[in-house]
Order: sequence, then C-alpha cells, then structure tokens
Amino acid sequence: MLRRTFLKLLAAAGAAAARPAAGQDRPPRVVVVGAGPAGFSAALELIERGVDVHLIEAEAQVGGKVKGWTETLGDAEVDVEHGIHGWWHQYVHFTELLKRYGLDGALNPPDKRGVYRWPGGEIDANSLSGLNQFARLFKAEALSLGYAPFATAYRDGMRWLRGLTVDGARQAIGGLSVAEFHARGAPLTLWRTFARIASHSMYFLPPEEIDAAEYALAEQFYFAGGSRNLRCRWLRGNPQSLIWEPLAEAFVAQGGRLSLATRVAEVVVERGRVIGVRTGDPLPGVKLDDVPAGWTQVDREGLPPVFVFRDELHLTAFSGRCTHAGCPLTLVEDGFACPCHGGRFDAEGRPTAGPPREPLTRLFVDQGADGVHVEGEGLSDLIPADAVILALDVPGLQKVAGDLLPEVRTLSTCRETVARFWLDRDVPEGIGHACMFTDLPHASNGFLLHRLQDRARAWAAQTGGAVIEIQAYRDIPTDADREALLDLIEADLRAAWPELAEATVLKRTLTDGRTFTRFAPGWYAGALPVETAVPGLLLAGDHVHIERNCHFMEKAVTTGRLAANAVLRDHGRPLAPILPERR
Repeated sequence: MLRRTFLKLLAAAGAAAARPAAGQDRPPRVVVVGAGPAGFSAALELIERGVDVHLIEAEAQVGGKVKGWTETLGDAEVDVEHGIHGWWHQYVHFTELLKRYGLDGALNPPDKRGVYRWPGGEIDANSLSGLNQFARLFKAEALSLGYAPFATAYRDGMRWLRGLTVDGARQAIGGLSVAEFHARGAPLTLWRTFARIASHSMYFLPPEEIDAAEYALAEQFYFAGGSRNLRCRWLRGNPQSLIWEPLAEAFVAQGGRLSLATRVAEVVVERGRVIGVRTGDPLPGVKLDDVPAGWTQVDREGLPPVFVFRDELHLTAFSGRCTHAGCPLTLVEDGFACPCHGGRFDAEGRPTAGPPREPLTRLFVDQGADGVHVEGEGLSDLIPADAVILALDVPGLQKVAGDLLPEVRTLSTCRETVARFWLDRDVPEGIGHACMFTDLPHASNGFLLHRLQDRARAWAAQTGGAVIEIQAYRDIPTDADREALLDLIEADLRAAWPELAEATVLKRTLTDGRTFTRFAPGWYAGALPVETAVPGLLLAGDHVHIERNCHFMEKAVTTGRLAANAVLRDHGRPLAPILPERR
C-alpha cells in the first residue's frame, strides 16, 4: 500500500475516532493550517491534551520548507530536499519534540568537520590548529577594519552582543541594514568582521538587505554561547521518512485529522471572532477602473457576483454567493437577496431572513494606481473551529489572512537556490563535509552529503561516487533558466573541489523558490504576535514576533507551541512546557 494511501486511511479513522458521541461535551475544535515544523508543533501539543485537531496542508506531503522527496538515478532511489537541515544545541523545543516521539536517532552526532573555504585553502573550524589559524585570520581582518586594540574591541563587542534583548536590539538598530550599522561603527564581533560570508550563508542576502537587529540577535543565538553552540547535528537522510511521516502517523493515531492537498481559501470570522475556515481554490478576482459611491454589483459569467461599496473613507466588498446553498445573490435596497431560498442579508453581510445562518464572505479590496482590485473567494463548506492556527509561510499567510491582518502584507520573501549533484568520483577523505565559501561567484554553502546522510553514503560506497549539495545565495541571475542555473552552480562546485574538475555528473537537481522569510530592514513592522487582534486567530512561524530570541526552525516550533498554549489556556487545559533557553 502506498504510504499516502495509508495516511489517508489513517486520517479517515482518526476523523471518526475524534467525533464525540451524542450527548457528550465536545472538546475544543482547532484547525491548524500548514503541516511544517510550526504546524506539527502546535497540532501535537494540542492533540496530546485532548483537543480535537484538524491539520490541513496545501501540498500533497507534510514537512513544509523542511520536506524531502525521492527521485531515481538508474535503479537507485536518491533523496532530494530544499536543503540539508541541521539541529543546533540551542534548538531546545525542536529537539525535545523529536525525542518525545523517539526520533532523536534521525540526527547525526554533533558535527566535527565544519570548515571555512578561503581563497588560501580550507580551515577546519573544529581542530585546534584550524581554530588557531582562524583566530589569526579574524584578528587580521578586524585590525584591517580599524578595530584596535583587538583584544579590547572584541571583549567589548562580545559584552554588547551577549547583553542584547529582542526589543532592545530593535529599538537601537532595527530598521538599519547590516551594512549601515557597520558603517556607523558597530561593535566588533565575528559576524561584523565576516559580514558578507555570514549574511549569505544564514540569510541568503547581502548585508545591505538584512535588518541589523535581526542579524545581531541571530549571532547572539548561534555563536555567542559556549563551544557546544558551535556544533550542529545534521539530519541523517530524507526528512519525510525520518521525521514527518512518523509524526503524521503519531498525530493521526491520537485521533487527529490530517488533510493533504487541501488549500485553505479563507479564515471565516463572525461577530468579530474566528468560527472556522473554508477550503478550496479561490475564484478569480475582479478589477474595476473605478467604483462610484454606494453599492456596485459586478456580475461574472458562470460565477456569483461581487458587491463593492465605496464611501469617502472606505472600500468594502462581499462575495455574492449565498452562504446557504451557494446561489447567486442580487443587490436590493436594504442589502442582498437570494432568489432561490428566500435568504436575505443586510448591508453588513449578516443574514436577516431565510435559511442562511452564516454571514457573507468579505473579500479583500484595494485601491491601486490602475483601479480597484477585489480578490476572489473560495468555494467550499465551512470547517468549524473554536480557534485557527495559521502555521504558514509568508506567501500562504498573506493569501489566507491578508484581509484580516493587513500588516502581514508588508512581509516579503527571498530567493533560495539549492542544487544537488551525483558524481562518478569522490573527494579525498579528510576534506571538510560542511563548508562556507568565501570566494566563489554564487555558492555560499556546500555539503558532502555522502559523509552525512545514510542513503547517499550507501550509494557512494556502491559506486565510488559523491553526492554534494551547493546552496547558492550570491548574485543569482533572475533571468536564467533551470539548466543555466545548474551550469553556474556546477562551475562553482568544480572550483571548490578541484579533485572533481574532470568528474562526470550523473544527476543534478535544483530547487529554486521564494518562500523563505526575508528579514529586510524593518521587516518586523509586519510581524504580528502569536495571539492576533482577531479572537481565536493565532500565528506560528519564523515571521512571528516573540520576546524570546530564537530563529528559523526553532522559532517555528517554539511559536507553534506558544500558539497551542494560547488555545489550551483559553479552554482550561494543561499547558505545554516552555523550555529554558540555552546559551
């Protein structure tokens, strides 16, 4: 049986098990939208405490930006991801989640072969000689930037870095770019000295495009602690089989409902509070050159109409689809009427007569330079919920809730370009298997996956080849097609490992997306807290504002747990533990 079929059968069984018997008090109902790290974090904390949870994912598989899949190379299956992921010592909540479900074995032991690839050669960041070599380079670079005496400047810089708080950093340097902050005389730290390396490696962007507060807080989180903080546990293989499918099965086995390949069109709000979500692909929107004062009915062939209202201060739009049976409405003097079943709605979209019990769907409307734009609505039944947790990336959040939470429309994303290569020969033993590059045109990070991941290791042992991932975040052309991008990245690979200059590439893959949060200067103006101003609507993800200093996957899992706790608190249930930070 295919695993996807198995999961669907489990989901159906879970749905039946989750329905309370007649006459029983039902548990709280929560819809979690997005089955990545944030969504699973929230869903599992809730289901463990007896909450009725429906986890909805738009893709055909779970995992979000941390998902993986398999492709074929000859007779062999090979693993592909958005990029290899590592768990740092500071990832307390994500690591605890894995341990709780017996998945800690999915991670390698702490990494001991991280290196920096400089024009002059390779520096092993974990050997004593390599550390001494790096320390000399660090001091020379700092002195060239004017930080003298070095020891005093570095001591003061680390004191400043360790004393940062989230709000304090944003008040002091938030809104500045990293480049602007450094030009004004930033304290001496490692990331200050090697800004162009750290910015591309961690944030996929140059220093001119990253918020200075976010950057400094990330350096505190990742590098200002003890020596354990500098080591990472890399995932041993495909995240689907090692993490996400086991977590999905555990979630369903506890009575959770899991819907894959299901797109949430909107969050439904009634009388100021969330009452559920609608699923389905949204209908096309409309564009009007102008809208006169009062109500305008916009008819669409084969689709329900759209109603748009304008006064001196506002633009308002409703779907013309009756919430009882989907019939098209007509505009009447005091609101809207359904000719099919006698339903009536007032000018606020509230049902006033007939069968309809739910208000009309409010549509997002915006006055642009080229006219008035009204987004389309979804066509589906309501999935009722006492709370909705949106554990989505930035594009998904904007699409689903941009009308309810207009601040999130200011958030943006950056490009992530990752290639994997299967080659017919290996590099010598002893070469570092996790590299940061300083002198290549496009490549920022590189990984010898056949030294880190089980299936890649087995393939390389059988063939004598190598599996290498290149994360290319520097100067990626916007107009290059897939093969041209792979050619550019492959050239960097051969330059990084001259031993592979004549190697034959047996297979290469590319993931080139724009879903990762862009932490541009002042990005947090669109960052909302876990608990939004809309009762019953909560957020989770690395774009959410919290006081705790954590980043990327750990922030996603932490905010998922915080969102679950907000629901549990409101319904008088035991809270999930929030673990102390590691420094």
